[in-house]
Amino acid sequence: MADARDPRQREPQQRSPEQRGPRQRGPRQHGPRQRGPRQREPRSVKTFLRFGASSLSATAIDLFLFQTLCNLLRGQLPVIYVTLATVLARLVSATYNYLVNYRLVFRSENSHKQSAVRFAVLAACVMVASALLTTLGVHLVHDVNAQVPELFVKMFVDVCLFFVNYNVQKRYVY
Repeated sequence: MADARDPRQREPQQRSPEQRGPRQRGPRQHGPRQRGPRQREPRSVKTFLRFGASSLSATAIDLFLFQTLCNLLRGQLPVIYVTLATVLARLVSATYNYLVNYRLVFRSENSHKQSAVRFAVLAACVMVASALLTTLGVHLVHDVNAQVPELFVKMFVDVCLFFVNYNVQKRYVY
């Protein structure tokens, strides 16, 4: 004889961990909680501060290598030493910056393959912009005052590129 109880009154069945499957990370199945602008802000501020710290350390590496390479190459390659120093320094600092941003800043769950390709495209664009603008800036500034170090020009250019870089990485890379 069939069970005459109302199906809505059945007790919920307990499921074993094997039946439930792997624990899901990320938003809940029924959707993310709604948060107001004040609740959303601290996470964005913390991410931006972590990005700033990561960028500052990568910048220190970049500027140190840039200045060292300028000093080494200035006499040997007078026409292209600024561009070459910018590119070589940026390759090293960008590799460091990618790894720190992937793991610590954005805490990405994307595959390295996907994020690395996107980061490489962005880094190449930023590197080209930095090299061109720094080289142009050095030539323009040295026409006015040859005493201004290349490093000051590069620092100004890279600060301008910092804000573009953050927004692109936040929205597109990670």
